[in-house]
Amino acid sequence: MFGLQHVQFLGVVKVRGVVSNHILPVFGLQCVQFLGVVKIRGVVSNHILPIFGLQRVQFLGVVEVRGVVSNHILPMFGLQCVQFLGVVKVRGVVSNHILPMFGLQRVQFLGVVKVRGVVSNHILPMFGLQCVQFLGVVEVRGVVLNHILPMFGLYIYSVFSFWAW
Repeated sequence: MFGLQHVQFLGVVKVRGVVSNHILPVFGLQCVQFLGVVKIRGVVSNHILPIFGLQRVQFLGVVEVRGVVSNHILPMFGLQCVQFLGVVKVRGVVSNHILPMFGLQRVQFLGVVKVRGVVSNHILPMFGLQCVQFLGVVEVRGVVLNHILPMFGLYIYSVFSFWAW
């Protein structure tokens, strides 16, 4: 399916090269290492990696991901700690409705939510937040109702994004 520089199956799989969405779905691996792309320890699900190329993923009761976030990486299990370095950081039980709709640079749930990046009008409607901060886009403090953002265009938005709802 793709050109790889090196593949080694010895109870451990190491792959150097471009990652295909068909390399992991076929079997559960104890360790898969896509050097410069992905590193995984633990049972691998066929829905974790297929959707995008990641620089690194590590499952040791903790998940670390560098790269674009997919809406299928969190929904499948509740994690105590998920850290998408440069992308997302979440502590606590993760809901499958937090990240699915858009790629975020950073999200931190510690009774407080902070989001940097493109904002979706579906991030707030699902739950009341104590603090939501969309840097360069929107800043909201207080309990958020599900009708604040969806009903009208945001009056604070990034001058370099030029989009609103």
